[in-house]
Amino acid sequence: MPTHSQRRPSNLTTVFLCLFIFLSTASAASAVLGIDLGTEYIKAALVKPGIPLDIVLTKDSKRKEIAAVAFKPLRARVNTAESDLYPERVYGGDAVALSARYPTDVYPNLKPLLGLKLSDDVASDYRDTHSELQMVESDRTGTIGFKSDCFVTEEQPWLVEELLAMELKNVKKNAENMAGKGSIISDSVITIPSFYTVEERRAITTAAELAGLRVLSLISDGLSVGLNYATSRTFPVVNEGGKPEIHLVYDMGAGSTSATLLRFQGRTVKDVGKYNKTIQEVQVLGTAWDKSLGGDALNRVLLEDMIEKIVSTTHMKNLSLMPKHIKSHGRTMAKLWKEAERIRQVLSANTETSATFEGLYYEDFTFKYKLSRADFESLASKYLDRVRTPIEEALASAKLSLADVESVILHGGAVRTPFVQKQLESIVTGSDKIRTNVNGDEAAVFGAAFKAAGISPSFRVKEIRAADNAVYPVSMHWTLDGKDKHQKLFVPTSQVGAEKQISVKAHEDFSFSLVQQPSSETAGLPITNFKTENLTESVKQLNDKFGCDVDNISTRVAIHLSPTDGLPEVISGTISCEVLESETKKGGVVKGVKDLFGFGSKKEGQEPLKESNETESSTSASTSTTESETSISSSATQSASSESSVEEPKNEEKPKELKKRTETLLIGISNVVNSFSKLKPEILESMNKRLNTFDKSDRSRVLREEALNTLEGYTYKIRDILEDEDFVLASTQAQRDDIETKSNDASMWLYGDGAEATRETLKAKLDELRSLVEPIQKRKGEAKKRPDEVQKLKDALAQAETMVQVVKNQREAQVSIESEAASKESESSKSKATETPTSSVDEFAELDDDPATASSTTKQPTPSMPAPLFSEEDLQAMIEKQGTIQKWLDEKLVEQEKLTILDEPAVWSSDLSAKSQELNDAVMGLLTKQMKTPPKPKPKKAKTTKSTKSSSVSPSAADSNTVESGEPPKASNGPADILEGEMEGMHEVTQEEIDEAMSEQKSKAEKTKKTSKPKASGKSKSKKKSNAKVKGKDKGKADIKEELAQTPLAIDHDVHFRPGVGAGGEETFTPRTLIYDLKGGFGGLRKWGGLYEQQQLDDGESSREDPGVWNGDVVLRTDPQITQSDYQRTLDEGEPDPQKLSTQTVRYWSDFNRVFYHPRSIVQINDYALGSSLMPFERWESGEELFLGIDRESDLIDRDVRLWAEECDQMQGFQICTGGDDAWGGFASKYVQSLRDEFGKMPIWVWGVEEEQGKGQKAKQLLRALNVARTINDLSPQSSMYIPLAVPAPPIPHYVQMDRNSQWHTSALLAMALESVTLPSRLRAGLHQRGRLGDLEGALNVNGNQRIAQLQCSIMDTETQLSQSPGLDEKRDHRVPLSSVPLTAEDEQREDDSIGFDMELSGNGQRTSLSSSQPHVFGAIEQIRGSRDAEVNLRSGDDRSNDTKKQRRFAGLPVVERYQCSLGFPLLDSFPGIFHLGRDANTAAVRTSLSTTSALCTRLRHLQQQAGKLANLDERELLSNGLGAIREAHIEGWQSDSEYDSDN
Repeated sequence: MPTHSQRRPSNLTTVFLCLFIFLSTASAASAVLGIDLGTEYIKAALVKPGIPLDIVLTKDSKRKEIAAVAFKPLRARVNTAESDLYPERVYGGDAVALSARYPTDVYPNLKPLLGLKLSDDVASDYRDTHSELQMVESDRTGTIGFKSDCFVTEEQPWLVEELLAMELKNVKKNAENMAGKGSIISDSVITIPSFYTVEERRAITTAAELAGLRVLSLISDGLSVGLNYATSRTFPVVNEGGKPEIHLVYDMGAGSTSATLLRFQGRTVKDVGKYNKTIQEVQVLGTAWDKSLGGDALNRVLLEDMIEKIVSTTHMKNLSLMPKHIKSHGRTMAKLWKEAERIRQVLSANTETSATFEGLYYEDFTFKYKLSRADFESLASKYLDRVRTPIEEALASAKLSLADVESVILHGGAVRTPFVQKQLESIVTGSDKIRTNVNGDEAAVFGAAFKAAGISPSFRVKEIRAADNAVYPVSMHWTLDGKDKHQKLFVPTSQVGAEKQISVKAHEDFSFSLVQQPSSETAGLPITNFKTENLTESVKQLNDKFGCDVDNISTRVAIHLSPTDGLPEVISGTISCEVLESETKKGGVVKGVKDLFGFGSKKEGQEPLKESNETESSTSASTSTTESETSISSSATQSASSESSVEEPKNEEKPKELKKRTETLLIGISNVVNSFSKLKPEILESMNKRLNTFDKSDRSRVLREEALNTLEGYTYKIRDILEDEDFVLASTQAQRDDIETKSNDASMWLYGDGAEATRETLKAKLDELRSLVEPIQKRKGEAKKRPDEVQKLKDALAQAETMVQVVKNQREAQVSIESEAASKESESSKSKATETPTSSVDEFAELDDDPATASSTTKQPTPSMPAPLFSEEDLQAMIEKQGTIQKWLDEKLVEQEKLTILDEPAVWSSDLSAKSQELNDAVMGLLTKQMKTPPKPKPKKAKTTKSTKSSSVSPSAADSNTVESGEPPKASNGPADILEGEMEGMHEVTQEEIDEAMSEQKSKAEKTKKTSKPKASGKSKSKKKSNAKVKGKDKGKADIKEELAQTPLAIDHDVHFRPGVGAGGEETFTPRTLIYDLKGGFGGLRKWGGLYEQQQLDDGESSREDPGVWNGDVVLRTDPQITQSDYQRTLDEGEPDPQKLSTQTVRYWSDFNRVFYHPRSIVQINDYALGSSLMPFERWESGEELFLGIDRESDLIDRDVRLWAEECDQMQGFQICTGGDDAWGGFASKYVQSLRDEFGKMPIWVWGVEEEQGKGQKAKQLLRALNVARTINDLSPQSSMYIPLAVPAPPIPHYVQMDRNSQWHTSALLAMALESVTLPSRLRAGLHQRGRLGDLEGALNVNGNQRIAQLQCSIMDTETQLSQSPGLDEKRDHRVPLSSVPLTAEDEQREDDSIGFDMELSGNGQRTSLSSSQPHVFGAIEQIRGSRDAEVNLRSGDDRSNDTKKQRRFAGLPVVERYQCSLGFPLLDSFPGIFHLGRDANTAAVRTSLSTTSALCTRLRHLQQQAGKLANLDERELLSNGLGAIREAHIEGWQSDSEYDSDN
């Protein structure tokens, strides 16, 4: 047996080790990426544990990135061989914005150029559109590259693959930022057009590899959309008689159009063990395409028309300009191309549009362009017939007809062009089969991400087997005996993954190639060359060893379509021949496995192991049997019989049977590198090096800019520091003069030579300034912190003194107890010595006797003294530490008193803090020792002895509770036991104490119910009527009791209120809310209120006898308490008529508060104080910094939000009310970002409250405007809906009389509108027209990216609201009939006359009608409450049906949803009397509206202009671009760029 050191791990151990390695690798690379690589846009979706299938946002929080990259040139051209400083790269919208400034270095829409040569027609069209770009043909690859003016002429051109790799690397970076710090994403699935050839597929793979992405699979656009379609559906099971569903995906993007026929079906397959499972299958039946039909082609039509009209103007004719001159002017073409795209989008929703170009081509030339939809369709008429071609060809390739297709699924941006949709409807004979039931912009990227998750071993997803097609025929070519031969391998409809075995009559090594045939009119595209390596030798081996005739040897090559890129690849090569077999081998594979694990047949001389206690005869018999078997086996071997001959030796005389078998040998096949295979390694290495150097240059530039900004900011900070009074006291005049001089010099240097300085130079300048300022700052800080730290140390010394006294007292008590116990033990021993034993020892004493006939006496155990809690060493160590630190402090204070603030301190605050901590640790060590004292073990049962006497023991008063609770009485062993019991109570609270406290609490609650008046608000469990008069905070409910009785189930109060139990045990309801306010902002509000008030002792001091709590002196520093208002006091006291409120008595919002809050609802922020002039909470970035600081210490979402969210069964979403024009906007921006990361697509509505415009100083107004711009720019993309709130501008309706300077009045008006317009989300389902937040959001954001809504309201007289206004049926938009009758021209011209509103509450300054032509309304919800007629039918004017929505949307008309509830808005006594309705009413009838409208554009343009002036340089461009994108989304006739922009 080998020694321990010689043993090797078994095969099974090796398997387990490998398994663990695989598991750890999968965990490290768990995140995967799905990328939809479009012509104009790139979209990505991330799948990661905790982030299930979500869109990757850009750095501007957009859901897609424009497919463009740009170089910002340096002052001198870059020579990459000599310099590591490259130009700055920008991506997406920022890159496109530079096209007018640097037209030669902006590279958009590169996807169509992948794998193409310069002579291709697509390259020619691209060069005409982007004439300033220097397109060349690379001598390294023969494909297209670009020369850049940023680099020297000798620099190699930038290949399309390299530029695309930059864009993919930017997407990868955004995904890693979204995945979290430290995340690395390396796996991806990328969508491609189905018509991509081998060259284009390899170019995509190369670009991904250069970007650091491993391509798990390439998936066609159509199949990816189909995969996303199947994720939420199940289909008929075909092997159970179901019929497959056939759908057609029609995808028209920017660059191309494709039609893909897909078959969807279910199938039952075998699962693990004896179980079956049902999977879904998606198979491509046929596909067709038009490579040049798309949004860009339509844009090019408009571009050509604009160029013709420009050159036909008189000004251009006089200059003899031709179209070629315009096309060669880069800036002009960039402007025209951008405007052509915008015009096409606008004409999709409007019948006419125009554009104006100032300074076009020449500075003094202005060109105006006007176009109607009819003219556009006339210009694009040549493309009309091409719309149907892909559908017809796809059906023909699959040998199907339109009757076999269940639906046509639309995808892509250009597919929504009106004439395209009309043509599609004519093809499929109606709109019934045309479906828009997938996300037209993101279905492909979601399908790719789902595919990636399915391939990755880290995720378990719904099993959907997707199968793509080969698309193009593939054949194999080789030369044999001087003759060229070829064999077709795959046809266009062959499924990816299919395998073919090709037989070749070759007996010597030969070469062969695989060729793709995209077109019958052109030569095939070679894929790869292969060469056999050992074919000749293998043929010789078969001949020599098995006697195979050369003519009978067959050579086979196995080839399949790779699931990764869809291209053919060689799996294996074999040669084989048939030989005659005269004997068979024993056992085969199964026997070999048995032999491996020791379960096979026994070898000669091998015996089974025997147990040592077996008998001699057994061993002998076993040996005899073994010898017999060995003899038989040997005989069988000699006769060459089968294994059965061992059991039946009689068969060994039978004649032999000859059988045929096939001998197979593997042959090696190697890939021959040539010009049409993958790029050569040296070329890839060179490309990687350039890209890595570019990345390094970008990182260096970012670090340098950070150093520059830090230095510049520090020079500004020094100006404030020099004016600080404390700094002046801590420094001399000479020091301040030196600092000011060097700071000014550094500031001047920054705007001169410093602008080009290196990072090291900037850091040196900064360190020089800091070396002058920081010592003084440190002394100044020490002067402020030292007194507090000294006091803390003195307090710690006092606590240590107290602890020393406690230890001394306990030591003295211990000595006293020990002496007393010793004396008692001495007396007890004397008394026992005089007693005479009366019974002998019974050896059966431990047997149980019958309790009815025997009694027992208990032997008292010997009292044991507990170990002392504190030792003498503990006491002396504490005294020594206290004395040493006291002496050190006294010496340092004496030294410090001799110094001034200008001198180096004798003692630092950090030293004082360390000494305080040292003392506190010592004290806590003793306390911890006390608290960790183990509890006394329960006494063991005493042994009993027989006795003829019976005795009874009455429990003492101390044991009575124990006996009553069923516990055995606790024995007392004297004073030592008493001391131990006291110590035990210091670390453990017994169940008896808990029960006693609960009983006392309940009794107090019962007394409170009987003697005091109710104060809790909420539902009551009791159904009995009560005559008691309701007072206090319940009075508001009594005021509207009759109103609630009429509609008892109108409101579902569980939406906003949560049930709970107060301190007295009563049921109560508190709002589901979180309130963040500054220090002092809660006014007189008590955090616990009357429901959760803590119990106080009679003397007003809280108890300090809780176990484990420090019992020393505590110094509390409290701010002056804000007294309650009279209104709140009378509510708390239960007065029948609370004190009236007025603008003079309302100081805080808590003064008119009428509800109790759960303690977790109140969160005070102590970093800022309300109304502070020293640190005002006004700067937007202050809110950002505040959130990040708090969130860094404790995750706010986890700490504050999670508990509230987890107790909601069906959460609708979040509503956030925040300041929009101050620092709260920055705080809310980061808060919403965290909510979005945690809760994904959950609706998040943000209400941004703003000050009245024109109020306050001019500087404050500008600051608020900049804050509003930042808030809208950040919150609008992140939130589901953002609604600005502001007091309506004058004049206001006559029935509203409010004090604009009173926040009580203004907040009441805004709260009334907010509460009313969201009322549908709280209505009880089934009884009213309920609308969840998600439903309301869908009604407003009808086009996909309009997330800013406008709030309007009117107060209606409840008696005449319906009788005096026209019927609501007359107010509906008649341009869209309720039936499915098509719109007529007369209907389109009819104007709507909907009722307007009296007040606009979003700060836009315009009151709009829901469907008036100016401004344009995209979507709206309208809520009417307080109507006496609860059954009024509003459906005639409602647009909630899907058909009506679709018709109105395509017609460019508003989509309006209306709701009504008879419950009016309650006017409680806390509500100010700002409404004068001409009658005494306790409710108001309110009509409110939320709408997405083009009225916002004017304000956004104004904010954009102000942001361009007020924002700092780093933020200015991003802020202006962000607001511009939001404004474009709200232009009249606008449709989401996700619908009109192209992705192919």
